[in-house]
Amino acid sequence: MRCARARKGLFLELPQKGAEAPLLRQMITDPIMIIKTPAPPFYTVIFTSLRTEVEEGYSEMAQKMADLAREEPGFLGMESAREKLGITVSYWTDVESIKKWKANFEHQTAQKLGKEKWYEHYAIRIAKVERQYDFGRLL
Repeated sequence: MRCARARKGLFLELPQKGAEAPLLRQMITDPIMIIKTPAPPFYTVIFTSLRTEVEEGYSEMAQKMADLAREEPGFLGMESAREKLGITVSYWTDVESIKKWKANFEHQTAQKLGKEKWYEHYAIRIAKVERQYDFGRLL
């Protein structure tokens, strides 16, 4: 895994599997992480949400979905931040991988519970990334 500390976070190249995979858990739950994505084109799913007051089971399910997504073919990584508004951006190699993730049985169960318990409102946007650039001061 390549890792460089930047002033306000880390830029990381995600392992797909193997000994470094447990670091993904920390990256997904730490909002200051910015992943290093491959050269475009690739696809992104932007999940923007407003939560209910219900906390029961939410963190466990969010972690389970992050772990499960990592195992999906075509998954490149994820970034997430939450205050009152939550935004999770996941990166994928292609649209077919996104469709398979949406159809995943365990993910569908989480979607159902999210509608019933955890979300007041959410929006999902899917986009093709055609260009990217970044900035960071390395320490």
